[in-house]
Amino acid sequence: MNPTSFTYQDKPVQKWQIGRSTFLASVENGARLMFWNLDLPDGTSRPMLYWPEEANYSRFSKIRGGNPLLFPFAGASYVNGEVNFWEDQRQLKRPMPQHGFLRQGKCEILDLHESGFRARFLPDEAAKEGYPFQYELLITYRFSELAFFVDLTLKNDDREPIPWAAGHHFYFAVPWTEGKSRSDYEVLIPHRRAFRQNTKDGDLEALKPLGKVTALDHPELGNRIHTGLRGNEFILREKGDDGHLLIRTNENKKFLEKMACLTWSESEESPYYCVEPWMAPPNSWTDPEGLHWVEPGKSQNFFTEVRLVPPDLG
Repeated sequence: MNPTSFTYQDKPVQKWQIGRSTFLASVENGARLMFWNLDLPDGTSRPMLYWPEEANYSRFSKIRGGNPLLFPFAGASYVNGEVNFWEDQRQLKRPMPQHGFLRQGKCEILDLHESGFRARFLPDEAAKEGYPFQYELLITYRFSELAFFVDLTLKNDDREPIPWAAGHHFYFAVPWTEGKSRSDYEVLIPHRRAFRQNTKDGDLEALKPLGKVTALDHPELGNRIHTGLRGNEFILREKGDDGHLLIRTNENKKFLEKMACLTWSESEESPYYCVEPWMAPPNSWTDPEGLHWVEPGKSQNFFTEVRLVPPDLG
């Protein structure tokens, strides 16, 4: 069955019903996946991704919910202490808002089908000024009953290599069991190093790595950049529950060497927790080895899978 298209709070959206899962996306607005809800055997519905009941749709890109896509660079960029700028290969200072241009940008729908969509990013003048390359960015979502898959594919149509370090900003609904609190949940991120970005100049300040398994209410977990990843799988779970959310990314070893996984939430009371796979830490343009590069005429793909692994759904 093809997706249903309609207007939701003044935004064109598309809905997919696949088994027990419902997915809602505003493809033309930053290819934003908004909802993922799962119907349970007892007749209730469990939100997998958080989306606020009252959202400011005049600033759609700023809504804390779903999965904003971060391109070309995830996080904040700085030039000599000045935020929202970066320097290209010719050391020309260019504007670069936090998380780039895609989450507030427009996309062209290329294909809508029974299990997902494919779209193309349409750079506006601001994006062309800040990221002045000839390229095509394709966004592909595929949905299944207990998972979704995202491919970000950058094709270089330019005459020089193109740098990028895209990312995801998954707002996972936590807690997902009535009566539980954030202290009842934990995240597993196999890593060797950790940092926090200094908001004064953008430098990364080294932190002592936490254990492989960390409770979500740990005071040092918020706004933490995990690097030196030992694997391409990250887990968010309720303590004592065999079921969990699995986030899986590219397996390529060289790709993993540059990647980062962030943990963040706006406050201790927020009804969500973000586990964010990024292609590189923020401000990576300052490190010649920090960014990923796509050679002229070539393409590069950033793959991410999010899957519910339950012991039993009844």
